[in-house]
Amino acid sequence: MSKTTRITEFEVCDLGIDHPDYFQGFGGSRYENSVVGIGTSIREALDDALETLAQYGNYDMEDLEERILKEHGEAPDNQIPWEDYDVQFDENGDPIDEEGNPTEYPELYYYIGIRWDEPGEDQDNGRTITLTINTGNAAFTLNGEEYETARILRDLAERITDNGLQDRTIRDINGNSVGKLTVTDN
Repeated sequence: MSKTTRITEFEVCDLGIDHPDYFQGFGGSRYENSVVGIGTSIREALDDALETLAQYGNYDMEDLEERILKEHGEAPDNQIPWEDYDVQFDENGDPIDEEGNPTEYPELYYYIGIRWDEPGEDQDNGRTITLTINTGNAAFTLNGEEYETARILRDLAERITDNGLQDRTIRDINGNSVGKLTVTDN
């Protein structure tokens, strides 16, 4: 039996009811991956989204579904409320058009989206930036601590813009070393 991966960061979005020709799509957030499920009930749409997500990798789908249902409540299996969409029915409950003739249900579906990050994905690309400034020398006393600190930060911002983000020594207006900027990969 192969080991499964637990998805830790995810978001479930109720995208509502729409016609397939007009559905706007889903994506574009802080998450790297997304899937959409479609169905005639919220439960069917959620099941479809989970099935699609399962095809992306060897994820622990039972754990994910359990956490989704715990956070969002049980997904109802109610069908689309057709009366909200001006669908008329005959005495047998079958849809009819304005003249009372048998017709098809409108092509409307529930949409559920799930977004997620691969475990550790958000940490692999980041860096930690640490800035230390010691204000205990003459440049800070003579010019004022706020003024000299602001001057150093403006100078540092210009150097980062011109030369990139890298470790560097921080110097006061007199050229004395007063701190350090350290950049480390996560």
